[in-house]
Amino acid sequence: MSLAKKMLFKPGSTATMVGKPDNVMLDDIPESMDGASSGVILFVRTLAEVDHLVDTSTRH
Repeated sequence: MSLAKKMLFKPGSTATMVGKPDNVMLDDIPESMDGASSGVILFVRTLAEVDHLVDTSTRH
């Protein structure tokens, strides 16, 4: 089973990749190039990174 199918991405869907390492290949999930996407895939190493990103994105 493909990663896209496991993550419930439908055919034609795209994802915004945040923090994706250069050596990670997600060939079956097309990356959005214009900012409009069906979902977001977030790559972090620690829970503190998640906390920082969420805190930063909720500030107005």
